[in-house]
Amino acid sequence: MSAGDEQSGEKGLDDAVREFAEKLQRAYREPDRTKIPIRDPLIETWHRHSIALRSVAEFAFEIGVETDIVDRFASIAAAFDGLTMGLHPPLFKPNSPGGGRKNDQSDIWAVRACVVAALECYMRSGLANEGAAHLIAEKVDSDETYRHLLNIARSGSTLESAMLNWHKLLKAGAAGTGIGVKVFQSLIEEINLNAKGSSGEPAKEQYGEWGLEYLRKAATYAAILIPKRDGNPPVIFKRPRETRESVPKPGPRGSKANNKRRKR
Repeated sequence: MSAGDEQSGEKGLDDAVREFAEKLQRAYREPDRTKIPIRDPLIETWHRHSIALRSVAEFAFEIGVETDIVDRFASIAAAFDGLTMGLHPPLFKPNSPGGGRKNDQSDIWAVRACVVAALECYMRSGLANEGAAHLIAEKVDSDETYRHLLNIARSGSTLESAMLNWHKLLKAGAAGTGIGVKVFQSLIEEINLNAKGSSGEPAKEQYGEWGLEYLRKAATYAAILIPKRDGNPPVIFKRPRETRESVPKPGPRGSKANNKRRKR
């Protein structure tokens, strides 16, 4: 390595350290910049912890820390995000001495609400309800990042159909959805505020980007909050992606079809 390369590397590290320090200062010193006011001081503290921990993860990644360790800081940040939404991350809710932690229906419905917010964004981008659900199902099918979302659907159910049902229940404020309704209403308020903040009606592509952002958040929350379900895993699509060749049913005895088979 030449002296110039070594000097350049040192300068790059100095810049990374300086940027990291500035991010930490902003996380805890600057006024909160979220569009939805946070009135509870404890929730605001959780929010600031989340920002700071994401800065730690980014800095660790830049200086070459291994990915599995970087992911731990990102997971803790996501756990603080969950607290601000009213979820119960396992990190802050240890198992009882007598047994493991069971699925919390409030957590499940809160993550479902995040998926439904993504669904709502895709609908506003111009897709029909079923088209939006199918787009999300395709992402779950093709990208391991979103595979944890299967854990928020019932065993043996179909994710594509379940999302449309969650959308209907949360919009109606149905009972039995835990804090899901509050989370959904908060996210819809956030979407509407973002839309108002745009110059004119947001472009369809903008709604699509917001949808992807909510879907990523939902997948992160599902990964750290929702244990893998027992039993048959949910089916992703309502119909198989590839149409199988139809097999002719056997005809009655003595029919021409059966006689042909016997001759063969």
